[in-house]
Amino acid sequence: MKIIKSGKWIILTVVLISALLTVPVMGAPVVDRDVSVNGDKATVTFTVESDEPFAVGIVETVPEGWTFAEDESMVSASDNFETDRKNGKIAFFLSDEKSVSYELTGNGDGKTGFKTEWVDLLTLTPDMNEGKERWTAPGDSNAPEEKGSADSGAEKSPGFGIIAGIAAFITAGAVLTVSGRREA
Repeated sequence: MKIIKSGKWIILTVVLISALLTVPVMGAPVVDRDVSVNGDKATVTFTVESDEPFAVGIVETVPEGWTFAEDESMVSASDNFETDRKNGKIAFFLSDEKSVSYELTGNGDGKTGFKTEWVDLLTLTPDMNEGKERWTAPGDSNAPEEKGSADSGAEKSPGFGIIAGIAAFITAGAVLTVSGRREA
């Protein structure tokens, strides 16, 4: 049996494995919202920053004073949206589509009074209320909601903490093994 004289390979292997295990955590999508207002018309654009594949659901509640066009084709060019004019809501489904926009008529800055939520539909949880606990505001992928249903990033990914802890124990064991060999 070949004895490793240097702990460099063990430490390098542990660091490499730890780095590879964190890559899936970094791929979570983020949705940004941008508004351009021209007179009484506003164009709202949602942009998804994520690696493909992704599937995102977006729901926006529009405040009083803003209305959707009567003709659906004038609201958005997207094929995957639905409007609820009575309640002032619009919903989109994006699958590997980086941006989507819609138009409104009204007055204001296009930001005040709007409530926007989105959810990563490719993330599964064991919770019976699948999806309800993961809705977040655009541009803030880890912010808890006002109603407290969204979890912080650490609570949403308990597997990552477990893997990081195991990697720390392996690293500590490797360092102790290497330092013990040097003393002998």
